[in-house]
Amino acid sequence: MSTPKAILITAASGNIGTQLVPLLLSQNPPPKLVLPTRNAEKLRTAFPSISKAGGNVVIPEGTVQDPIWFQSIIHDNHVDTVFLCLTGADELYSSLNGLDAITRAGTVKKVIFLSIIGDFTSDQGFKETMRTRAYPHLFAKVLIEQRLLNAEYPFEWTVLGPTLFFTNDNFMKAHIMQKGEITSLSKHGVNKISLSDIALAVRNVAYDTSGAWNRKKIQLGTERLFTGAEITRLWSEALGKPLKPGYATKKAMAQVELGMRAAYQSSVEGMQLARSRRIVHEYLEDYGMSMSESEYEEQVKLLGKEPDSYELFVKETAQKWLSDESAA
Repeated sequence: MSTPKAILITAASGNIGTQLVPLLLSQNPPPKLVLPTRNAEKLRTAFPSISKAGGNVVIPEGTVQDPIWFQSIIHDNHVDTVFLCLTGADELYSSLNGLDAITRAGTVKKVIFLSIIGDFTSDQGFKETMRTRAYPHLFAKVLIEQRLLNAEYPFEWTVLGPTLFFTNDNFMKAHIMQKGEITSLSKHGVNKISLSDIALAVRNVAYDTSGAWNRKKIQLGTERLFTGAEITRLWSEALGKPLKPGYATKKAMAQVELGMRAAYQSSVEGMQLARSRRIVHEYLEDYGMSMSESEYEEQVKLLGKEPDSYELFVKETAQKWLSDESAA
């Protein structure tokens, strides 16, 4: 496959999209970007660089949940590469219909699917996932990976499996700064990944012409695992104050779920996601999250470098939080 000429990015205004869009626009020459959204004006505001890109950026207004519309914008814009990054209660429907629309459009040569770290397709990996990883929003990823592996799609595909984002720590800011405590963490350790490294992985897969990443899942995360005690120590040192670690007790997890329900304003989808997130916290406490040495080496090969430093992220973010606090 040649280098991409037209790349469609779902969730362009999301965590990864905000890193990926500028990265792709910085390529020489930049590819055409197709950024479907429900609010074109909001997306333009989020990316000042879009206005300088001229005709290289197309922003169709609609929903990727509509397979007829999704198929038409792929076909009409001659999209050859799709970054499929969907979340929410209807992720399974939207993603599978999306893959069908991509197939019917007839122009796409490569699909990059964003999943979650883990082996979901080997016999042993699938059984272990079903046994231990009970959080509902994961299962859409599992089934979509199985579909990619077993269907005979007419395009190359690569699955990216990132671990916990560095920026997830921002959700702990209020607890850390106001209460002096870290919320639930893992006693076994978890690895971490920066959003910029995920964006770089997408870019490198998109621009690969060798087929080296076709029909593969690449796990993304730091080599080092961070336990709850280690994360508490890092933040304590960076902020210059003692912090109390949190633990995934039943009482603590019940409070986490209630807090998330409130954040989602007790919508039906929000209530479901809050329970699913609670189960994630409990899983991490019991099992942790990691990758094998060979998976780590494969990731380094794709990125062309070691993953970003979580320790440096903590130091830089802590300084920003302290600056914000002093300016308030």
